Amino acid sequence: MRITPDLKLKALEVALSWLHLIDLSHYAKAYSISAPYFRSQITLGELSKRIIKVNQQIGETTNRTLKSTHHICKVPNAPVGDYVIIEFELETELQPNVIETITPVFEDGQWKICGYYLSVR
Repeated sequence: MRITPDLKLKALEVALSWLHLIDLSHYAKAYSISAPYFRSQITLGELSKRIIKVNQQIGETTNRTLKSTHHICKVPNAPVGDYVIIEFELETELQPNVIETITPVFEDGQWKICGYYLSVR
């Protein structure tokens, strides 16, 4: 599929909405609107536990800046599809440089989150 700038912008909007739920600790809502593949890889309980643990280490997010977006068709260990890899640079209370990666996938006519990772630099 050809990912137009409008579709890529919609992927970014969906990612930001999902991240807002995570920022507010609304893990169940974020989980429920994630892609089925995401939900097949992690339970709600494990997702919540991991995010809480990381947040204890890095603190609250104080600033999120878009770093990059890339359309790809294959990600490791996932079905072939249309993905947008979105990276943000975060500033947090305890860590000045954190990279947040979120990956929406286009399925059934809409973007859904299928991956989420944080790395401290």
